[in-house]
Amino acid sequence: MNFRLFAMSAAIVLCGSAAFAGPEDDLLKAYGECAAIRDDPARLACFDSVSGRAKEAVVRPAEQAPSVSTAAPVAPPAPPIVATPAPTPPVAAAAPTPAPAEEESWFGRNVGSIFGTAPEQQTTPEKFGADQLPPPETPAASQPEPLDSISANVTDLAFTPFGKFIVFLDNGQIWRQLQGDADRAHFKKDPKDNKVTISRGSLGSYNLTINDSSKVFKVTRVK
Repeated sequence: MNFRLFAMSAAIVLCGSAAFAGPEDDLLKAYGECAAIRDDPARLACFDSVSGRAKEAVVRPAEQAPSVSTAAPVAPPAPPIVATPAPTPPVAAAAPTPAPAEEESWFGRNVGSIFGTAPEQQTTPEKFGADQLPPPETPAASQPEPLDSISANVTDLAFTPFGKFIVFLDNGQIWRQLQGDADRAHFKKDPKDNKVTISRGSLGSYNLTINDSSKVFKVTRVK
């Protein structure tokens, strides 16, 4: 009975040391084999042998238990920062140098050929060396003087319902007497025997005289 209690106590000790020992399963198996022996001296000798092995299994793992480090984990080094170079601005292309022929031309035409002074055009002694002379000045076109009056023959004649005349001239123009003009005109019986003179008036108005009369009528051009 005492051997059984001793075997159970040893089994409890081995189970408690399971976290530290590796061969405890073999020791339990050995205790079970010892308990199955019927002969008392032999069973006692078996338990003694296994007990010595159990003491070594309990003490040795505790001595050889690996130490647990409590140091804080070391963070991995940060990756190096690589500076990105700024983009290089595009370099503007230089303007092409004009050829000598282009420098001597205006819009693709040779100046000497325009004024007849090119070397190939110097065919007379008077023209020889003319390419060294400044180009001749072109006289400005004379502007015609503005007209102040015109005279024309009447080709036809008509009157409005208000008694205002309309004259048709041989130059293709048609003039009508203004409605606000109160004067009454007198023409020759045959419209073609009449001649009128139209001149500029004040404030952009126009005046009309008939034949040799000095009487003035206010008119406006219709055509």
